[in-house]
Amino acid sequence: STRWGAHWRAITVKECCQIDIKALKDHGTFTETGRGGTGEIKWADGASIGFNLALAETNGTFNLYYGIHEKDKPTVWVDYTLGLQTTRPNFGGLRWWFICWCGRRVRKIYRPIRANKYLCRHCHKLTYASCQDSDQRVSNYRKLGVNGILERMQSGSYRDLIFCLQALPDWVWS
Repeated sequence: STRWGAHWRAITVKECCQIDIKALKDHGTFTETGRGGTGEIKWADGASIGFNLALAETNGTFNLYYGIHEKDKPTVWVDYTLGLQTTRPNFGGLRWWFICWCGRRVRKIYRPIRANKYLCRHCHKLTYASCQDSDQRVSNYRKLGVNGILERMQSGSYRDLIFCLQALPDWVWS
């Protein structure tokens, strides 16, 4: 289920198509600066997108073009450009980054099923699956409230003390 209470579950990065700039570099995409190039990214499910790459020494552009096919709808053709930038790690070499439309420097860009563009996870409001996992014991203690948790801690039962501590709100510690 994607809905509980009055809250919709956020889309995770694993549910999206993603482009990893490190994977492109590892496949030899960023070998020669000062040159442009074209290429294609293919996924295991048969989907693919094309790209044009223009590289300078410390920056560049990454133009994506592809069609989005939905059942019983005409194909939507998408064509747009993201910036590229480099940094120099302390251990040497160059590290390439996408510059998202929001201005963030990111390693990966994502496209959720209902979106048209590949952007960073912040622009698409994506999350990680691990962020949605919850320990039910902590949730049960939170339902007790601060006083209930403190009573439970004073009762002498230390079996679940760690979960009581995790359930306390931040203001208790300040």
